[in-house]
Formats: sequence, structure tokens, C-alpha cells
Amino acid sequence: MLRILRQGQRWIMGTVILIVGGVFVFFIGTGGPLVRGQSDVVVDVDGKQFGVREVQRIRSRQEEEFRRQLGESFDPKVLGPRLDEFAANYLVQLGVLAREADALGMRVSDDELRETVRGFTAFHDAEGRFQPENFKSFVEYEYGTERLFVDALRTELLAQKLVRLLQAGAAVSDAEARDALVRSQEEVDLAVVSLDTRKLRANVPAPPDAEVDALLAQDEARVRKAYEENASRYRLPERVRARHVLVQVPKDATPEQEAAARQEAESVLGRLRGGEDFAKVAAEASDDPGSKAQGGDLGFFLRGQMVPPFEQAAFALEPGQLSELVRTDFGFHVIRTEAKEPAQDKSFDEVKRELALELLTRELAAKEAQATADALAKAVGEGASLEDAARRESLTLSRPAGLRRRPDGFVPGVGASPELLDAAFSLPDGASSPRVFRVGDQLVLIQLQARRRPGEAEIARQLAETKRRMLEDERARLQQGWVEARREQLEKEGRLVVNLAALNGPAR
Repeated sequence: MLRILRQGQRWIMGTVILIVGGVFVFFIGTGGPLVRGQSDVVVDVDGKQFGVREVQRIRSRQEEEFRRQLGESFDPKVLGPRLDEFAANYLVQLGVLAREADALGMRVSDDELRETVRGFTAFHDAEGRFQPENFKSFVEYEYGTERLFVDALRTELLAQKLVRLLQAGAAVSDAEARDALVRSQEEVDLAVVSLDTRKLRANVPAPPDAEVDALLAQDEARVRKAYEENASRYRLPERVRARHVLVQVPKDATPEQEAAARQEAESVLGRLRGGEDFAKVAAEASDDPGSKAQGGDLGFFLRGQMVPPFEQAAFALEPGQLSELVRTDFGFHVIRTEAKEPAQDKSFDEVKRELALELLTRELAAKEAQATADALAKAVGEGASLEDAARRESLTLSRPAGLRRRPDGFVPGVGASPELLDAAFSLPDGASSPRVFRVGDQLVLIQLQARRRPGEAEIARQLAETKRRMLEDERARLQQGWVEARREQLEKEGRLVVNLAALNGPAR
């Protein structure tokens, strides 16, 4: 469980740094007093327990933050199930920090607690005066007792103290920031040769029929294995070809608009039943821009590719048969099925020659690509540029420009290869690399065409911000490494327990 909670959540470490004035916002937001009890404990860090209500408060705050950042693209159905895990993980980290701070002898005094509470603007009146009755009302409603509130606040302030201590050792020099800035802004232009190991070059003839016959005679088992491994290619599901006319209905249509659309669709259906040409009617009357110009023709499609009401009607019709009106989320459809192809399996005997040729072609393509790559690498090793060597082999070079360092090593038109991209930035200007990189099914060689670095004015403009970001990253790294080490130790000793099942109990 703990391993699952940690996956993809390293960004949460930074949110453990609570600032004075923000603690109140962190806690407020869900009503009802906190009810304690063993059954509602979700996180237990060596006796420091967090219950369902704490998880709910943090989950609510995280959901608000996701909504703020993602806007309309936030989908609670997709992310929602993970929010409980995120909140529990947050509390694990908070508990570890507070526990270790206490073990190091750190304390939060009553004066610090009082000063923090008095800093909460929500407890002040319009003139900025602290109102004890506001504080008391909040505590009684949200926590039940002042002791529970004080315990929660003390835990957070204790965690803050350890975070500040952990981050105090972070440092980034101007030289480090400058090097990182240049590295992040540096761009290169490449010349690239890519050799496909699965396809023959145009000037290489395909294996002759005699070789296909020989493979089938001498090693049919190899061909049959390829057939079995690619069985889905030869199992063709049922499919239909259909035309349709769509009379669109807005999603927020009034009853009057719905009735008008239905009447228009029935008029279309009447014209078609009267013998008018379907393609002509669709071109005139359909609201589907994707098929209107094709006379409503949708081509062949499989089950699952259309919305259910449309699919059910199209597959139920016989070729040439018209449907009744079909209502979908898009509007009203009139459908005519043009053709139907039943599901079928191509037997091994039907495709064995095709498969044998494919195997031989791939084998030959791989050998030809490797031989060509070796020839290019040899020429480069002997002093030729990749461009000159490629011309002698009648090869075309691609020229991806403006490349920057990326963790995934992606190069447009080539694919992802961190090693290739690292090598590109290490080459001297104009130099070619004799190394052959394998990127997916490609064998790739590169030549550095040009390099651009930021100028001194640009470096000076960005240096302070770069240094600030690097310092933040270094602080987070120190904090994360320390907390993760302690967390893993507590887990190993059985002193850290997460019980997400408690979230499904009656307390929720």
C-alpha cells in the first residue's frame, strides 16, 4: 500500500511546507466535529494518528487546487479515486516530519501556538482585532475540543521547524546556476540518417519466390509461429458499411427545437422512402460535416466505433434497407446499410506465403540496414562527414533544428533516445558521430550542424530566477531524500501503517 501511495507523488513533498497564515486555510473547509476512534484511523506514524476527517479536509483542498489549475479539463472520475491516496500520503509525510522533529528535541511552545492562532485573519473583526469567540466557535464546531485543534496545529508547526532545518543546507552558486541556464537554453541543429530495419530501401529488390518456397519447405514452423503471434491480424470481425443523414439537435434543445428537428428528419425519411437518391439527399440535408460531401457515406466500421443506438441500427439492417429515425446525442439519423461483411478468420494456408515473404523481407531489411549503417560509421570514422557518406549511399538526411535537452530524449522524426540527444550536445560543431544508435526499429547516425547558446545579456536577465528555482529544487531534494529514508525505515519496522479501507467506513 505504501509503495502505491508514493508512486507519482514526489511533488507533494513541497506542499508539506506550511506557512504561518495558511494553516487555517489548510484545515477549514469540511463541517462537523472530528470523531476519534480506532476504526477511523487512516494513517498511523509510530502512534501519531490521522483519521478520516483529516484525510477529507486535505482531499478537499487538493481537489480545489486541481480544479483551479486544470479548469474544465479536471475530471473527478479520472483523478478522484487517487485523491484519497494523495491525501493519505500527505499525512504520512506530515507525520514523519513531526515525529522526527520531536525525536530531535524540537518543541513548539504555547507562545508560538498563541502567536500563530492570533495571526489567522479569519479570527479577526473588520478592524483587525482578534476575536476569541470566533476562534472558540471554530474550534468547537470543527474539532470538538481545543485540545484536538492544538494537537493538530502543534504537529504542523513542528513539521515546519524540521523542514526549515533540512532545507538550511541547500546552496546553489552563481556558477552552478549559470551552467544550468546555459545547458537548458542551448540548442543544436542536426543532420540525421535513419535506416528502417523493417522495410527495404527502394533500390533493394524483394526476396524472390524461390526463397519464399524454400522457407515454407524448410522451416514452415517459423512461419506458423508468426501466424499464431499475429493471430489478431487474421481474425476479421463483422463490419458494415453505411450511409446516414443527420439532423442535428443541440444538447440544450428546447422541446420545440426537438420537435422541429424530428419533423425535419421525418421529411428526409419520406424523401428517401419515395425513391430519391440517398447521396443527393445527404449532400443537401445532412448536418454531419464529416460525411455530407461523401453523400453520407461512413465507409466500413466495426462494433464499438459508433455510438450504441447508431451501431445497433446499422448492424440490424440488411444491405439496402432504410432505418426508422434513430436518436443519438447528436440528433436524429436516417441510416441505410450499404454492405455487410461477416466475421471471418483467414487460415494459415491462406496467408502463409504472405507471411513468409514478410519474414524474409524483414530479415533482409535488417541486414541491409545494418550493413549500410556500418558503412556510414566506417566512413565517418575515417574522417568523412555524415552528409558526404550519406550522399555516396544515395541516402536522404533529415534536419531537425532547434533541439534542446529533454529528459525523454525525443528528436522529431526519429523518436526518443536520451543517449542520442546527449551525444548530439557533446559533439564539436560540424562533427559527425561514428556511433550507430538504435531507436525503435531505426538505425540512426547524426551530425551536428550548428549550436546556439544564450548570450551574456540573456544569461544576466535569467540568472537570478534560475538560481531561485534551483535553490527550491535543491531544498525539496534534501527534504525529500531525508523524509523518504525515515519513512522507509518506519515502514520496515512496522511503525507506519496506512489503512485506506477506513475511508469506506461509517465515519465517512
